[in-house]
Amino acid sequence: MRSMRRIWRPGGGRKRSFAHWVGMEALVREKWRFFARAVSRSALEYLYYSHGRGRGAEQAGIRKGGAVGVVVISLVIVVLLLAGLFEAALHRRSLSSIPIRVHVNGTRGKSSVTRLIAGGLREGGIVTCAKTTGTLARMVLPDASEYPVFRPAGANVIEQVRILSIAAHYAAQAIVVECMALQPNLQWLSESRFLKATHGVITNARADHLDVMGPTEEDVAWALAGTTPIGARLYTGERTHIGVFEKSAHDRGTKLCAVEPDEIAEVTDADMSRFSYVEHKDNVALALRVCRDLGVDRETALRGM
Repeated sequence: MRSMRRIWRPGGGRKRSFAHWVGMEALVREKWRFFARAVSRSALEYLYYSHGRGRGAEQAGIRKGGAVGVVVISLVIVVLLLAGLFEAALHRRSLSSIPIRVHVNGTRGKSSVTRLIAGGLREGGIVTCAKTTGTLARMVLPDASEYPVFRPAGANVIEQVRILSIAAHYAAQAIVVECMALQPNLQWLSESRFLKATHGVITNARADHLDVMGPTEEDVAWALAGTTPIGARLYTGERTHIGVFEKSAHDRGTKLCAVEPDEIAEVTDADMSRFSYVEHKDNVALALRVCRDLGVDRETALRGM
């Protein structure tokens, strides 16, 4: 593996590699969870043994042991609640430090559109991080370098909190995140609690993952609509189920920006020939629309993509 580029932490301090920053944060989280489980288990064991010190144990001793156990468990609960509040405060600070937050969802083309938007914004001079999901989830840094997302406990939507923390660490002005949730309630949770996007993107709605979001294609559209941001903008290339997104945008006070066929037609074969890989005009047109509304002109955005 090639050596990691050394960086300065914003605000000064010792130099740390990206791998060190991500790995240490994940390690601290795992150590904290282990500590919480250990303390809880110790408290329960104390209660058990304090009540079972023998049939001849004095009633007063039993009451004393039970009271101490209750106090220990109560302290553990208080500490966990305080830790949760502290983590929530840190997350709110990360959100407030990143003015542009783009949440990309849809059946097809999510990863491509995520990368296209990030590339266009980066070329436009906006410090941008991005994150794609899947079996090989990647974190894309402002210099376009990529690193795998460290998952010590497997994939979990709460990792988006860590992604935002890393983007804030890099003083990102924008972050483009691919939605990693399939369950409709988790899609809503990712948007309403973790990302709170300023710009939502739904590429399309197709008959996929019907066991989770189905049984019909329209049900899939309603599930995807769970990531409609509140009081923001929602972009989509979907045409068949556009009515679903119109209703969700109206419900959440969001402006719906649908990419029209003539916008797709404006993406020429010459534009597509500039890509070194196979890409779809629908994805490019959708990404160009988002970049344009964020102040990046068409040519600059295409060059970045």
